[in-house]
Amino acid sequence: MNLDINLPLVFSILGLHLLAVMSPGPDFVLVTKNSLTYSRKTGIYTALGIALGLTIHLSYSLAGLGLILTHNMTFYQVLQILGGLYLAYIGIFSLIAAFKKSKIKEIKRNKIEIMSATKAIKMGFITNLFNPKVGLFFISLFSQFLEKNVSSLTKATVAISLTFITFIYFSLVSFGITIPHIKNIYFRCEYLIEAFFALALLILSVNILIHSFS
Repeated sequence: MNLDINLPLVFSILGLHLLAVMSPGPDFVLVTKNSLTYSRKTGIYTALGIALGLTIHLSYSLAGLGLILTHNMTFYQVLQILGGLYLAYIGIFSLIAAFKKSKIKEIKRNKIEIMSATKAIKMGFITNLFNPKVGLFFISLFSQFLEKNVSSLTKATVAISLTFITFIYFSLVSFGITIPHIKNIYFRCEYLIEAFFALALLILSVNILIHSFS
């Protein structure tokens, strides 16, 4: 068994993945929303869920099962529809919650809403899992960079590193967005900001659903 690690290859893939992760998408919107609406800890748990969802995409991409996704358009379309509907579900209920809060004047502004760690992890996991574009990104990336003679240790290092860097990046997003000064700005425009993120999720869901039927 080849146990050599191709570090230049690992760092090349990590760099490309980081650029992709930094592009705003459903994961970024969800982490930002949960961090502002609930807490920094909730945002980090959401980041953990996203990283766990990523391991599924990495597993089938590295195992070569990603060919099923690329050649079975019906399966790909089903995943797109499920992902779009789930984002729409989150967006609609977030919009309703923001509207209700804007109407209830007696709610104290310093009252902290709570989301369980399990729910935050599950939300992040499902959002990432049902985003087939993530899987297609890795299939495309690995087909270009990972040849058949690449060692298993290199593949394992890539998988672990990508999962870790994803978790760290979105945890940093949660940390940055909940800095007291930024959080105070959020509290001044709480309802509008929550409505904005709810609409952003709805727009992303509509975009995914439109593409799934095109």
